[in-house]
Amino acid sequence: MRKQGEKDAEQYSRRNNIKIKGIPDPDPNEPATETATKVIIFFKDKKIAEISMNDFDIVHRIPNTENKNRDIIVKFVSRFTKDQII
Repeated sequence: MRKQGEKDAEQYSRRNNIKIKGIPDPDPNEPATETATKVIIFFKDKKIAEISMNDFDIVHRIPNTENKNRDIIVKFVSRFTKDQII
């Protein structure tokens, strides 16, 4: 029973997250602020949403074995913002 509770809590903590694939990743040491800026530009260019840095809790790349073309995890401050994008 405890395992299920932990699983539910983990899922709940991810409710404001999305994963983005395909944004170029030329620098393996890219700072989070640069990644966030790329996400803002991506959403604007695709006419998905007008967002700002204030909409993010955290934005970061997910490591992979080649350290190339890493996906991005975006955690929004508000689930409402995430829902607008989805």
